Amino acid sequence: MNDNLAKLADGQKIRFLNVNGKMTDGEGKLYPGIMNADNLHPAVKGYEIWAAGLRPMLTELLGAPAKESENR
Repeated sequence: MNDNLAKLADGQKIRFLNVNGKMTDGEGKLYPGIMNADNLHPAVKGYEIWAAGLRPMLTELLGAPAKESENR
């Protein structure tokens, strides 16, 4: 499925991010702690990996994050 989705990405309006290599071993098995007990939703560690993968894309699109929140 990921291969098919990646083909849709044009790098402009459609972007594709594959973080599987960061969440799985060489055999494609998930590292412990990546998913919640339901094995459907990521655990905190899984979301951290996903966020780290998204960070460069979001920085490119939106600019660098603010140094401090304006709402504080």
